[in-house]
Amino acid sequence: MKLNGKPRLSVFKGREARLNRMVLLILGQEGQLSIRQVYKKARAFKGLGHVRYRVVNRRMKALEREGYIELAEVKKAQRGMINHTFSLLWSTL
Repeated sequence: MKLNGKPRLSVFKGREARLNRMVLLILGQEGQLSIRQVYKKARAFKGLGHVRYRVVNRRMKALEREGYIELAEVKKAQRGMINHTFSLLWSTL
């Protein structure tokens, strides 16, 4: 879809648009981050202080499925937890 001659990505439309924009902005500025790190930075933005971890987790998994971000690294953290690190795919934007 085009708006004023500019293509408009479907990721920036609808209910999830604000959180998608923040996730992509954070990953673009900071580089590779885990879901927890993106969650903590997203809560600092105005209007996203109420966002829950599970919502950020779902959004990042959806953005990965759609091909906007990629799983950069998987490493084992303390106490058997697995830490997924994501990075932005510049070719899709």
